[in-house]
Amino acid sequence: MDERIIRPRKSRWESLRDWCKSWSPQVKQGVIGGAVLIILTVAGWLLFSTKGSSNAIRNASITATNASRSAFVQGAGNTVTLDNSTHYGGTNVISGLPQITIETLDGLPTDISNNPHLRMNRLVVRNASDVPIDTFCSRLQLPEPISRTTETNATVGTAIGWRLLMDKIIVKGTGGRTEGGLWIGPTSKVTFVEQNMAFFPKHARGEKGGTSRVGDITGIWELTIDRLPPGGHVSLCFLSSNAAEATNYMELATVPLWSLPPNPQATPDTNELRFSLEGEYQYRAEGKPGRQHFLVPIKFDADQRVVSSLPIQPDIGNWHTVTLNFQ
Repeated sequence: MDERIIRPRKSRWESLRDWCKSWSPQVKQGVIGGAVLIILTVAGWLLFSTKGSSNAIRNASITATNASRSAFVQGAGNTVTLDNSTHYGGTNVISGLPQITIETLDGLPTDISNNPHLRMNRLVVRNASDVPIDTFCSRLQLPEPISRTTETNATVGTAIGWRLLMDKIIVKGTGGRTEGGLWIGPTSKVTFVEQNMAFFPKHARGEKGGTSRVGDITGIWELTIDRLPPGGHVSLCFLSSNAAEATNYMELATVPLWSLPPNPQATPDTNELRFSLEGEYQYRAEGKPGRQHFLVPIKFDADQRVVSSLPIQPDIGNWHTVTLNFQ
């Protein structure tokens, strides 16, 4: 009788083990080397990822200074500058607010250094974004009128407009401006010739007006810039005065609107703003140019006769702006 030996079925693990034992020494060496290489590669990647995360957490203690929608960020070993432009996709770029400063400087030009009525001031507009600013139009209202512009500087290729805003008059008959003011004959007709202003405030809380005399100077001026490239700037130096020819304008500018009839307020309006640089400019956008409004409030120390500007803002905010008109 034939005897048959029944062998038990091997498990998958035993089959795999026996198969590996059947490899030649060269195959076994290649498999072991490949496995070691894979393990070292994975370990290196994990170590690099952990180190990067650790550095990000360690350097997370940073300080940022915000100025006109731009930021300068510093941390442990890091320095990052963020431009103040807004990017949408790859085609539409909105310019951030420019940097604008208005300040009174120390000293006077040598030829007028002994004139106590004058102060030297400077207005600077700088485009800190990476896209150009177009059709910059603004209205400047100062506490003291401008006697003379001493210096203008601008980036090459930038055209600026800088002029006073004071209406002219046409008298049909007898009349005119004198040192005593404006006089008109009994049968005469006066027509005020208004200038075409590049910008006029639309959201002012109120308006104040006054009439100039012959020889008067004004602190209401207009600054226009055709195009300011990235990094471009415009700088103006001018003299302000409180001499006799400035008296009429200063009476208009220094008296707050809240104190005047017909409805004078018992409580001062601390948010009333009569001195500022306000305007708008265009930026490149899809379809048609976009427009951006801005306001730069101006503080005035009457005792020291010093002006200084507050940070630029994109809207009126909580200010109660007042438009001054000096005809």
